[in-house]
Amino acid sequence: MQQPPQWPPKPPSFFIGFDLGQKHDHTAIAVLERVAVPTGEFDHTYWVPVIRPELHVRHAERLPLNTSYPAVAERLASLCRSMQLRGHPVTVVVDATGVGTPVLDALRRERLPATILPVSITSGGMPSYANGVDRIPKADLLT
Repeated sequence: MQQPPQWPPKPPSFFIGFDLGQKHDHTAIAVLERVAVPTGEFDHTYWVPVIRPELHVRHAERLPLNTSYPAVAERLASLCRSMQLRGHPVTVVVDATGVGTPVLDALRRERLPATILPVSITSGGMPSYANGVDRIPKADLLT
């Protein structure tokens, strides 16, 4: 039996996140794709197939030790402009605390074909938004 068409199908979107390192820790980069996966069930109330959003890891890499921050920004720009991501919404999540600030500035200079989402990881208990930066408690990231 043929599945009914997905309704409404959400286009894929991509998220690029990275953790900066340099001398003792490697910089890690991950690319996630948000996809809509049909469950095989049908919602008779809204008369549409039931779709479950999932995040799929599409790319992960570790940059060499001592990679400069401008080189990290260039690598992220290269990923954003890659053929796989072209034509789909891309969000780059940037840690805007400490050394993340210069990389955030470099990414803005690169004029990425992506939305740049600066976040500040805090020890606080509640997420907040201030001065253009989302403030996210570390405990929320871990869960």
